[in-house]
Amino acid sequence: MEYSKEEKILEQVVAEAWSNPTFKQELLANPQKAVKELTGENFSLPAGKTLEVCDQSKSDVLYLNIPPKPSMDNVELTEEQLEVVAGGGIPAGMIIGCFWPPINIWPPRPTLPSLPTLPPYETTPVSRT
Repeated sequence: MEYSKEEKILEQVVAEAWSNPTFKQELLANPQKAVKELTGENFSLPAGKTLEVCDQSKSDVLYLNIPPKPSMDNVELTEEQLEVVAGGGIPAGMIIGCFWPPINIWPPRPTLPSLPTLPPYETTPVSRT
């Protein structure tokens, strides 16, 4: 699979942050500057967007990112969803839908290091006599 320019930059940035605590602190403080100094490249951000880096590297912590509240201005709800809203609730699909980003958006997902390949598992027939 061929990686895009942004994916290659992101992979380099994450690898450096994992191995270099000084770079990691610079990345957290000023992401665009740190990326530019490391790679010589800038991330192309959509108009009106900024880049914020959050340290989510603790292996014993599960992180929850709070997405933007969805706009309900032009949403057509089913009768069941209308009943939920009328009762003061939020339809389940509205919350779950927040957690699935659109396809092909920036930032790309970081790639994880490859795990070693194990040899094929060999079995020995067992005699049942």
